[in-house]
Amino acid sequence: MGTRLRSFRERRNWSLTQLAERASVDHSTIWKIENGKTPNPGAETLRKLSGALGVDLSEITGERPMPRRRAEIFEGVAMVPVMRVRVQASGQPAWDDTRESVPVSIQIAAGRPNIRAAIVSGDCMTPVVFPGERIVFDPDAHPQDRDMVIVTEDGGATLVKWFRIDQLGRPFLRAENGTEMRPVAARIEGVVLHVERRAPRDTAP
Repeated sequence: MGTRLRSFRERRNWSLTQLAERASVDHSTIWKIENGKTPNPGAETLRKLSGALGVDLSEITGERPMPRRRAEIFEGVAMVPVMRVRVQASGQPAWDDTRESVPVSIQIAAGRPNIRAAIVSGDCMTPVVFPGERIVFDPDAHPQDRDMVIVTEDGGATLVKWFRIDQLGRPFLRAENGTEMRPVAARIEGVVLHVERRAPRDTAP
């Protein structure tokens, strides 16, 4: 299990600290799992880690993995699978395949094997992004200041926010309507690469 977990983490070029922050799991706990010091880390911990890494829990535990569609390229266009958030009994959001796809340029999809799309359910980014629009995001990308990110809430809402860094170097999330929140209030799922109409970038000071 530890070897598989380390492999998924390193595949994304994440440090232990980066995975710990994204999964809300203690740094030392992840180190112990990767080094075989914790034979039974608990289902909740593993769910948090698999959710942060964007893989099925069974892929970490070594059970039979669930099939997952990947972006497919046809005649110079990448068809990205559209996923929808489902709230599990544990309260942790899970991604289900809608069997729909979004076309994007191969330049957007190139070098991003886990690229996926989602349907926005919140309206806090109007008029930049409207509810019901499909956005394409990379779950492996680490957000930088002014990037747009996709976040999920415990209730199953799929939102987009601006990822910002304050003057003290602390990350926070900002909506187009001016509201702010710290990342701990919602789980960052990845960096938005494409809204159906354009590539987003925060221009506010």
